[in-house]
Amino acid sequence: MALSKQLFLILGAISLFASCAQQSTQRIEPPPGFRSILQSEYPQAWLVVSDQFPTPDRATGDFDGDGLQDQARLWIRDGSDGWMLMAYLSSLAGTPIKITESAGNPWRRPIRAIRAGDHRLHSYYGIGTGKADSTAVVHLRNDAINLAYLESEGVTFVWNIQKEMFESVAMY
Repeated sequence: MALSKQLFLILGAISLFASCAQQSTQRIEPPPGFRSILQSEYPQAWLVVSDQFPTPDRATGDFDGDGLQDQARLWIRDGSDGWMLMAYLSSLAGTPIKITESAGNPWRRPIRAIRAGDHRLHSYYGIGTGKADSTAVVHLRNDAINLAYLESEGVTFVWNIQKEMFESVAMY
């Protein structure tokens, strides 16, 4: 009896591992009217910050706090006249969630994951109190998605589990 129980646990662990591996390697396709960014298209501005944004059109992290890896992708509109930021959460079986979209220049907005924990932030425009040139510490419960603006400061999106949506946080 003990041997069959051990075999059952081993087979269960293998099945769970295979399921997680399949989820993490699942091919994500762009939404209609959008396309992936080719590495050959990366603008010089992205190459300069490659230490901070190693894959500037995609980010991986546990954005919803379920312990599994999720993905965020920056898609370019066909014709390169706009972009869309989307997330694919493992807790929602990879269902696409549109975070934000713009008709603006896509080449100035790389993305990255910001890991959970405390982060010291600096803003020339003010944090919270509106005082210019201020600093604050923000605690992130889960990993977050940072959409950078290379010509200025960016915006960070966190998953709100109660509302089941991403919200921007005041991390100017």
